[in-house]
Amino acid sequence: MTDTETEKYDPIDRQKLKYVTIKRAVKVLGINENAIRQRIKRNKMQTQKGNDGRIRVAVPSDVIDKYDSRQVEVQSGPTIVQSSVPEFDGTELMTKLEQQYLARIKEKDDLLKENKETIKTLQKDLETLRQEYTEKAIEIKDEVIRVLKEKNNTNNELAETKEQKNELQNRYTQLTTQLGLLMNKIGIK
Repeated sequence: MTDTETEKYDPIDRQKLKYVTIKRAVKVLGINENAIRQRIKRNKMQTQKGNDGRIRVAVPSDVIDKYDSRQVEVQSGPTIVQSSVPEFDGTELMTKLEQQYLARIKEKDDLLKENKETIKTLQKDLETLRQEYTEKAIEIKDEVIRVLKEKNNTNNELAETKEQKNELQNRYTQLTTQLGLLMNKIGIK
């Protein structure tokens, strides 16, 4: 930790925060100074004044440590040669997030495809059942029509038989009457 940094524990975020100058925050976070100042105005970044009266912003310790670990300092004599890995620009993180996002989209697309296939299968099954039941209903309807026709024919035959019976009874009555008259004429009682 340098003399421009102070460290505090944030109980809400449960992580250690270091308060660094805005210039250091620009390097560590890989964003421009205006973006940091806007965050301060919107109360999105914690701040405190340093002993020198300059504003310091809170940055998680692990972010600073990660940035510092990428810096390689070599001292030789009175001059300091500093070689650094390129500043953190968020590209790696964005790539990782993009890959996760694309993986989620693929999962959802696969699930959607699977659901569509299931729906198609169910629709085919439903259509098959409709056809089977329609065919069965037609068979039953045809059978009912056949039975009703048979019943109608039987009723017609029964009506004809009743009619024939009535005719025979009438004929029997006529013949009995004629026989009675003949027997009276002949004298047979």
